[in-house]
Amino acid sequence: ARGAASLADALQALKGAGGMVQRAHLGVSPESIWLTKTGDWRLGGFGLALSIPAGQYGVASPYFANEGAIGGELTGEPRLEYTSPELTKNGDRVAAPACDVFSLGCVLWEVFTGSKALQGCDNLYGHRSACSRLQQLDPSQLPSLVRDAVSRSLAV
Repeated sequence: ARGAASLADALQALKGAGGMVQRAHLGVSPESIWLTKTGDWRLGGFGLALSIPAGQYGVASPYFANEGAIGGELTGEPRLEYTSPELTKNGDRVAAPACDVFSLGCVLWEVFTGSKALQGCDNLYGHRSACSRLQQLDPSQLPSLVRDAVSRSLAV
């Protein structure tokens, strides 16, 4: 749980404070989480990050503009199995710090249950279908210490 709290603190720092420019990481996945020699978790991999002007909720996302997008490092898109629904919906796709909270929830679900919260995300259609099944996840599989936080991040 200490590692999860460390990542949540990192995401909070990206949100900035009063009047500061915010950043949305948009690449939170197991590959962007680094473990130190002391076992601390650190957030890295800021290659997909976007700046959000102060006072705005988010910005238009440049990601997943192509309906056939598959996501992932080689395509220059976030990994679909950790991507929030806001980034893949039809119409206006919004990139915001809240997207990172969802992604962190996906990572923590996997860490604590051994399975992915979003399964079958081979393309945008699969991702949208997986997001529609999120309410079927059973939060009782999670340790009580993180259950509420992970459930809220995934809106389960």
